[in-house]
Amino acid sequence: MSVAVVPVKSLAHSKSRLSSAFTRSQLEELSLSMLEDLLEALLETPFLTRVVVATPDERVAELARGL
Repeated sequence: MSVAVVPVKSLAHSKSRLSSAFTRSQLEELSLSMLEDLLEALLETPFLTRVVVATPDERVAELARGL
């Protein structure tokens, strides 16, 4: 069994280095979009039997469960 574990911090703290260029809402959407791309790629990887997301953030968890 091969498992990918993806740790994701709270969206409220994501992409902080870009905070001078984007609003908090934009940063959260960027983080979610990037996470979705990553999870879709992992789910399509044939040798992985499971993809797990570890997060305290409900929006992140909801996205992961939806995929």
